[in-house]
Amino acid sequence: MAKKRALRRAPAGAEPGAEASAEASPARTPKAKSKKKPAGAEVEVVEEAAGEGIDTGIAVITSVLLLAACLFTDALLGMFGTGMFFR
Repeated sequence: MAKKRALRRAPAGAEPGAEASAEASPARTPKAKSKKKPAGAEVEVVEEAAGEGIDTGIAVITSVLLLAACLFTDALLGMFGTGMFFR
């Protein structure tokens, strides 16, 4: 008795008449496996030194300039008699 070979259908997008072999790759690919971190990799947390930073300096300078601008504007309005502090 002669053995019959089973033929598979060609995948979509393949040339017409082309047949997939029995050793063709499966339709779906295997999922990637996650890698574990090495046991010796540890992270050291370092805290910042206490003290005044640039953020505090910017806030102080901005506040002083805003106060000076308000007083200067009031002094200019005081020349016309409409200032709050300078009349």
